[in-house]
Formats: sequence, C-alpha cells, structure tokens
Amino acid sequence: MDAEFVVTGSQVYGPVTRESDIDIVMRNSDAERLKTWLNAHNIEIVFNDASSADPGGGEYQGFYYTIGEMVYNIIIARNNNELSSWRYATEKMLEVDSIKDKKRRCKVFNRYLGKNSR
Repeated sequence: MDAEFVVTGSQVYGPVTRESDIDIVMRNSDAERLKTWLNAHNIEIVFNDASSADPGGGEYQGFYYTIGEMVYNIIIARNNNELSSWRYATEKMLEVDSIKDKKRRCKVFNRYLGKNSR
C-alpha cells in the first residue's frame, strides 16, 4: 500500500512508556485504503466515535487497531495542509527536551500544530 503518512507521538519524540501506542497521521483516502487492507487480513478495527480527545485539548477523527499488544492509532488529516502541520509539529517536538507530563506535552504539541489548547 502506497500512502503518505506521519508517525508522531511519544514513540517518536518521547518519552516512550509501556502504555505508548503508535500514532500515525494520514489523509482520509489513505485511511480508507488501510481499513480495506486490515479487513482483508482479518485485523479488527476499533472506530472512535467520530473523534477522540487528547489530554492537550485536541480532538481528532480516526480509529485504531492492535497487532499483538501494540496499539496503532490512526489520525485522519482532512487535507494535505493538515498533514503538513502534523509533520511540522512532530519535527518541532524533536527539537525540544522530552516532556514527561503528557498533558503538558500535548499542549506544547498543539501549539506547534497551530491549535489553541486549554
């Protein structure tokens, strides 16, 4: 499957904990193709009910699936600009010291993403 995506979250910029999942941002068209592939390989998809909230005040459309004990969280970017914004915010997080407090980390990320956080 050929898709453009951004891997983000604590698996990329830390700190990684036992609860860390893998966050992957992709356009809706790529997410739909991924769903088709997952279904064809009998991998259960769990749909978030329209959106999921993060501790930093953001809400994102998407779904997740698991392989073994690893959770893959798919975040749907509405367009190329939003995908680029996620890439930019992830790159900026790599430039700062790892933030241990998840709520604070999400707020800093959302600031780079260009979203107002509470």
